[in-house]
Amino acid sequence: MPIASTADALTRLETLIAGLLFISEADSPLRVERLAEASARAAVLASGKPTEAPVSEISVDAFLARAVEDLPYHSPTDRVVVARYRALRDFLSDELAQTRVFRVGEIDVDIYAIGQTADGDWVGVATQVIET
Repeated sequence: MPIASTADALTRLETLIAGLLFISEADSPLRVERLAEASARAAVLASGKPTEAPVSEISVDAFLARAVEDLPYHSPTDRVVVARYRALRDFLSDELAQTRVFRVGEIDVDIYAIGQTADGDWVGVATQVIET
């Protein structure tokens, strides 16, 4: 059962992602998203990619796996960033219901991690990754 209201979720997400970059071949910022529904079609429409763009679904853990991993060479600053990504993962998993992560496209991939609020709205974060 979702805990966060839409207004609270949007505020919390803005705070959680402020200044974070999602690391891939291009370091892209995260942004807060609100979609009409949690579907592959909604993710494609939000991405602006052609309707035939490939879409896959992954888990929140798979989406954030590299970002939440502690590595021996991490500096204190790196550890703070990892903790922030863990807080984001926990929020998406624990405070929203039916959280889903859609990957839209190939090579230049748009990612939408969204869940349902207590008010029934679909909110979350989105970013872009480059995978060659």
